[in-house]
Amino acid sequence: MSAVDLLRVALDAGVDGNRLALLSEDGRACTYRELDAQVGARAAALAGTVTPERPHILTAAATREGVVELLAAWRAGVAAPPGAPP
Repeated sequence: MSAVDLLRVALDAGVDGNRLALLSEDGRACTYRELDAQVGARAAALAGTVTPERPHILTAAATREGVVELLAAWRAGVAAPPGAPP
């Protein structure tokens, strides 16, 4: 089971989705429920475009958006190791 699966399983099991999951450097907060929704939406978008024939280059920075992008790639089934943008 991946980290992304654990997020979904925890929410389904009744973990308080309103708890803080991420806090960005600029002070923007994100709950587990919001994180799951953002990851799900981004994963759905990736699933329609990423295939072995059409790879997706992930250049996610260490930001809230970068975390969402990485988790979404994993949820979409994309092998995306974390890395720093060039």
